[in-house]
Amino acid sequence: MSSTEPQDYYAILQVSRNSDLSAIKSSWRRLALARHPDKNPSQNAKAEFQLLHEAYSILADPEARQAYDAGCRASSTQHFTSQPNSTETQNDNGKKQSKKDLQSKLRQLTDELRDHECRLRDMRTTLMKLHTDIAALDNVLRSMEQDKASGSTVWNYLSSFLPGGAARIEQEAQERDRLYREKIATRRIKETEKTRRLEETRAYEALTGSFRRQIFSIESEVRREEQNEYQELAKKMAERMADEIKKRRWAQAQSQTQKSAKPAACQHKAWWNRVEGRFQCSSCTEETRRFAFKCPGCEKVACASCRDILRRRAR
Repeated sequence: MSSTEPQDYYAILQVSRNSDLSAIKSSWRRLALARHPDKNPSQNAKAEFQLLHEAYSILADPEARQAYDAGCRASSTQHFTSQPNSTETQNDNGKKQSKKDLQSKLRQLTDELRDHECRLRDMRTTLMKLHTDIAALDNVLRSMEQDKASGSTVWNYLSSFLPGGAARIEQEAQERDRLYREKIATRRIKETEKTRRLEETRAYEALTGSFRRQIFSIESEVRREEQNEYQELAKKMAERMADEIKKRRWAQAQSQTQKSAKPAACQHKAWWNRVEGRFQCSSCTEETRRFAFKCPGCEKVACASCRDILRRRAR
């Protein structure tokens, strides 16, 4: 199979394309127990088990299965026309899963883990019952062995001389032997069943542990995604606040520049020049008759009295 063709998950799970979810789940459990790395001595056991779990995670999710079937139909009816398109497809497939996909997969794995834990509890209960039954059979067998060892008593010896006593004693001995053999056979069956159940329980425990590790890994990745989102949001807020501070400082600098650009008020300290003619005083608005005084700094015209007042204020 080429790298551009999708994996045949139906063939991996050994089910048909129209199989329902229960058939897929049953086949996956059977194959998972058989191909678990702890039971499979093959060098590619881990890769095969991961591929098996990947196939199940796709086919057990209705939306993912629908998208997979659509992709298979598209790949069977279309051909790749150029290598860049193939490279782009590989890049798209190699992108990191989004937070929504991770949460969906986490919910699916959590549901599967819950089912496996329920089945594991049932298996442990069955195993405990088998252990109890075997212990009870051992007690019965010990009691029968003790009865058989103490069977040759004086009463049996005397009973053998009675009419039909020997035949009755022989019949009871045969019945005890038959029951003893039945108990032995039953114990062997129970012991074989216990061994098989114990192996299945251990395999299921390993499988449940694998589910827990996957859930922990996905939860860690979701937490990393949330932390990255929080850091990105904090970064954007910090950049926004920095921009606002820059704008505020720029506005303050502009305002300071405008204030510093305004001409300073004249202090009227320089020597006022005398100008001949009739002028109106800019302070008292009275008209001078012959002359007035003009400030060289602001060219303000005032009478002699107002000039003296303005100069005294400047001091």
